[in-house]
Amino acid sequence: MLDPEDLARRWVPGRGKPLVQLVARGPGNSTYRVRRDGLNYAMRLPRTPFAPLPVDAEAPWEQRVFEAAAAAHLSPPVSNADPASGILVTEWVRGRPWTQASAKDPAQTTRVAMLVRRIHALAPAPPHYARRPGDWIGHYRKRSRHAGSEYADESQRRLATIAGLPPLADVLCHSDLHRLNLVDSRAGLIVLDWEYAHYSDPFWDLAGWLSANDLEEPQRSLLLAGYLGRTPGKEHLLRVKCLMWLYDYVCLLWGEANARELSEAGAAAVASRAKVYAARLSAPP
Repeated sequence: MLDPEDLARRWVPGRGKPLVQLVARGPGNSTYRVRRDGLNYAMRLPRTPFAPLPVDAEAPWEQRVFEAAAAAHLSPPVSNADPASGILVTEWVRGRPWTQASAKDPAQTTRVAMLVRRIHALAPAPPHYARRPGDWIGHYRKRSRHAGSEYADESQRRLATIAGLPPLADVLCHSDLHRLNLVDSRAGLIVLDWEYAHYSDPFWDLAGWLSANDLEEPQRSLLLAGYLGRTPGKEHLLRVKCLMWLYDYVCLLWGEANARELSEAGAAAVASRAKVYAARLSAPP
């Protein structure tokens, strides 16, 4: 079992005694706030055996993503990292957390659209890790107990609909873009938790933001208009609507696959959220 204080002494910059506080615990990682020599850091430690993505070249994929995002001032600067074990230490970002009201504010929706455009303009050094919505569904269905079989046929219909639309070039997607992963700092919007980042359909991040924050019209059209720089067409609205459904499905499968690894409170929150996803997935097209 990893000892956070011992690892903080080793990996967090400084010489003084580190003060370690658990701030978040997920199925794969735990995040700690560490104060040392008057400075604050975020330290991520793996909870399960760490396996780097298979696209590693001279530097692991996540490291290359962080370097690109930090250079663009979109993520916290990396202070230290051990790619072999999955330990990551970044500077602690101070700022205003986002509320549900913030996510629904039209002015903030436009800011998020510009933020997504900046994320999608990032170009980490190749080789790139690519993953399509159908890949996520296949991955989590293998790990889920019930595998969401009642939605399997509809997921294939939605994927087929997207395949029939004009193709869009893949871009770097954050893939976990929701209000809890945004910090409104003095330097602007900072994005946290890039561990799911991959190349995919650019509307995947837009769909994720809309779904994770339970946004519908008018935020959907406003977000698309801000991202595209023009009024969205029917094909844009259809694409994001299909991807929102698929994003809900992936989140439902993720919760089922990881429920055993969550704390009691975390599992209860995921179960409550699963009811929201199931209701939306079951709604008439």
